[in-house]
Amino acid sequence: SPRDVQQLDEERRRVGKDDFAVVDASDFNEAGGIYSCIDKLFAWFRHAPVAYPGASFYAKADDDSFVDVARLASFLRPAAGLPRVYGGYLQYDSFVTEEWRHCGWSAGPVGAAHARRHGCPKERRVYGPFPFVVGALTVMGGDLGSWFSSSPHVARLVEKGRGTCSQQEV
Repeated sequence: SPRDVQQLDEERRRVGKDDFAVVDASDFNEAGGIYSCIDKLFAWFRHAPVAYPGASFYAKADDDSFVDVARLASFLRPAAGLPRVYGGYLQYDSFVTEEWRHCGWSAGPVGAAHARRHGCPKERRVYGPFPFVVGALTVMGGDLGSWFSSSPHVARLVEKGRGTCSQQEV
């Protein structure tokens, strides 16, 4: 919202640091739930490689996550230069593409298979369960982040998801 942007600008001036980015994504209070989380994640990973080209890694953490940056850097250092690095807080979910809606979430693959069988609509085409990492911490290698930010497929997927969300009640 305009008020949020104003408050962020005031904080930048007061603290003297520009250590956060504002991306074009829905706000949780506007779109709600899982959609807002996915939209923010996709928006950040489309923004970061353009704003910070050539980085070895791009990462996103929730504002209520504590990231031990030194430990994370030492963990990632051996993976620098490896292709398609993708990591973070791993979970499992299934997805109803026509509705841009997840179903069958679990912290583990067995639970996700059970959740899909008992929590996803039988009359819809459902994909999964598949592994993914969530907002608590998501990391992409530089090559994957660059592909993600310039992929027409990802852009179409995000636009489709945004269109689907705007048609639903939130």
